[in-house]
Amino acid sequence: MAADRDALKGVLNSFSAVTPAGFAGFSRSQQMAFLINAYNAFTIDLVLTEYPNLKSIKDIGSIVRSPWKKPFYTLLGEQRNLDWIEHEQLRPRYNDPRIPHGDRLRQHRLPGAQTRALHGRAARRAARRWHAPFPR
Repeated sequence: MAADRDALKGVLNSFSAVTPAGFAGFSRSQQMAFLINAYNAFTIDLVLTEYPNLKSIKDIGSIVRSPWKKPFYTLLGEQRNLDWIEHEQLRPRYNDPRIPHGDRLRQHRLPGAQTRALHGRAARRAARRWHAPFPR
């Protein structure tokens, strides 16, 4: 378990090392994949801070602040929270209704959920696959 945690820390550090200029140099699909992967990796890190003493990520929050609003990592040069990625970056910048479905599938371990990191075009293909069972 410690080796896995060290590997996760390495991944988190690589996300945190990306500068705003470096991010701006990514293609649109690379930016979206970066943000989705960062969201997932930082969520895992947050859960592991309390594991195994929690039943849900919601147990990490409080009445005053949800775990999604807790700033606990650095991304693109600033302290961030999980809501920043989903609600200030992914949804408004990419305006893609399929975005939340990948996260919901993983949260509920539904068939079709992606279990590995997404990259560029693969992120778009996976989002289309995930969105199919969820009509508008």
